[in-house]
Amino acid sequence: MGLSFTAVSLYNEPMLTWVARFGRPADFTFPVPEDYIVTVLEDVAVQRHGRTTFHIRWQETADSVAIRYEDEVMTVSGAQETVVEIGTAVHPIFTLSFRGGVWHGRTLAVAERAVPLQKVVNFRDIGGYGTGDGRTVRWGLVFRSGDLSRLNGRDEANLQQLGVRSVCDLRSGEEISRHPDRLPPGMRYWPLSVANMTGRARWRALHATLFRREALHELMLEGYTRVMVDENVAAVGHIFHLLAERQNLPLLVHCAAGKDRTGVVIALLLYTLGVSDEVIMADYTMSNLYYRQFKAALEPDIKRLRPLGITADELHAVLIVRPSMLRATFAHIRREYGSVLAYLRAAAGVDDAVVTAVRQNLLRL
Repeated sequence: MGLSFTAVSLYNEPMLTWVARFGRPADFTFPVPEDYIVTVLEDVAVQRHGRTTFHIRWQETADSVAIRYEDEVMTVSGAQETVVEIGTAVHPIFTLSFRGGVWHGRTLAVAERAVPLQKVVNFRDIGGYGTGDGRTVRWGLVFRSGDLSRLNGRDEANLQQLGVRSVCDLRSGEEISRHPDRLPPGMRYWPLSVANMTGRARWRALHATLFRREALHELMLEGYTRVMVDENVAAVGHIFHLLAERQNLPLLVHCAAGKDRTGVVIALLLYTLGVSDEVIMADYTMSNLYYRQFKAALEPDIKRLRPLGITADELHAVLIVRPSMLRATFAHIRREYGSVLAYLRAAAGVDDAVVTAVRQNLLRL
């Protein structure tokens, strides 16, 4: 899960000897990661150009739109987009107030989905998503990402500017030991280790990678359901309890790549907040935008396997996320526990009071 399917965790010397002896088929084709991204149309979107320029777009025309950032206000009339120049800011949150038109009287907050850190992959804000009861997930309170072991000085300063108070690390003890997070002082760190593949599971992964590519889906699904959902439910419950206490916010959840273990936790959170299935899937599959970074991260470990004809492409199936995987995970929860909320209550120890507190902390009208 995450980048746990690396050359280090999958292969050891006996495995390499076995592969060299028995060989492997060579013809594989790989789907394009972007093909698995689910897209949804957001009411307002922001795109950064350079460090200080932001392109803001909205879907409905209004007589005027007042755009606020901190103490500055600019007004746009009769248009559906504008460019805003501000001083350097790691993650500005803009407020748009509409006058006239379909959205008359409406106020929306918007920020970049992806936060541009230099040495962290897949760092995103889960704010801005609408819920079924007309509320919106607050920006700047919950972030998701890959591991923080390579933070540089600028990244540390940016994390502090984001105000992150709590970091939940879902990597295994082995992963944490090899690549510990590098955090600025004052942040609370919660190692909520989710078990990695060991023993027989590694052999199954090796065999699937080399000989039965179609079995990788089954193996990954087992990691999502049995490992993450069933065996590590305590980690899920711990995160929800942290989110129920305002003093723990903003909070960052991460694993190795920020896509599988983190993806399950964030999907459960968004579902609990009332976000639609389609939007949950869009947030989950956005990790595929970082496929090339995931692949590049494998290169140092994969070099020793090249004499056997094995490349980073062989791990393509575990470096992408597919909508079918998350759908199957939710189906597993409903089949085994009755519903997502029943799973949270009975297995994760997240009672109604905690759910209510999480919603109060993370949602706005």
